[in-house]
Amino acid sequence: MESVTKSEDTEWDGLFKDRVKLGVSPHTEVTNIDCRPKVTTINSAYLNSMQKDSEFLECLDACGVCDWEGYKEAVAMYEEEQEQNR
Repeated sequence: MESVTKSEDTEWDGLFKDRVKLGVSPHTEVTNIDCRPKVTTINSAYLNSMQKDSEFLECLDACGVCDWEGYKEAVAMYEEEQEQNR
């Protein structure tokens, strides 16, 4: 019987956890798993617009927009649109 050192045991545990995260059985031979994050290309003008909107929303949130009249209706409208887009 082979003895396993602490570092080898820890390394194996890490590999096992990585396989579990990927949904791969530890007993499956894995030859090619692409773990790189997915990349999406968008127009720079659209990205700039999203960043400005995000900054503006942060300012509204900092000023307590959740207490403003009409906030609940706006949230309901947004959630309804999100449901329709699913």
